[in-house]
Amino acid sequence: MRINRSLITNFDQDLNASNLIFAYESKTSNFTITETNGLITYLVNATAGAITVTLPTAADNGSYFIIKKTDSTANAVTIDAYSMETIDNDTTIALYDQYNYVGIVSNGVNWVVVDEFRNEIWT
Repeated sequence: MRINRSLITNFDQDLNASNLIFAYESKTSNFTITETNGLITYLVNATAGAITVTLPTAADNGSYFIIKKTDSTANAVTIDAYSMETIDNDTTIALYDQYNYVGIVSNGVNWVVVDEFRNEIWT
């Protein structure tokens, strides 16, 4: 994984295996992310209905979140920025197709998409 450090302003230490937590969680309903340090992947199954993922505050958050839609339904997985914060200047972004994902990091004030795959872009 490569992270463009010029987009990230709030890391106070080098990225290495000793200061990152690598984990994943499977989700099937609305949830709020609470982590503030690590690389966490959320595998989101929206078969039962649309799901909203609420991000924590971007302030002092050293995490890299990957959020991936795993089901083939038309139900959206919507990623909602904390309070008035944004994700690439939008308050929300949505994943509609199976296997779509975004990787996001904090710039200390808002969230920035640094990696993504969205099928709808290519169809």
